[in-house]
Amino acid sequence: MLENWISFRYRSFYDIPRMVVFQDGDGFYLLSCPFDEGVDDYSDNYVLYKLPDGLRGRIDAISDWKEIEASGERIGIIPVVRFEFDATSRKDFKLRD
Repeated sequence: MLENWISFRYRSFYDIPRMVVFQDGDGFYLLSCPFDEGVDDYSDNYVLYKLPDGLRGRIDAISDWKEIEASGERIGIIPVVRFEFDATSRKDFKLRD
């Protein structure tokens, strides 16, 4: 999973996208990089969630993506430094080794 460039949609952006929704194969996923109040900065990790298929056609209609996060199944953590974004940091990404 995540070996090639993957197109995504995002909602929150600070230096990089902080909430990202994407499809990979048959799976539908959310990456969330939350703000950490304790260190007054964003996390160094994305939390990866598998999303229910029923959300695919409704993403644009959901204004608060925390609702999307709450409906997902948490499946892992990926360090932010592993992500390579396209030149705009707003369209595509892939994972570095």
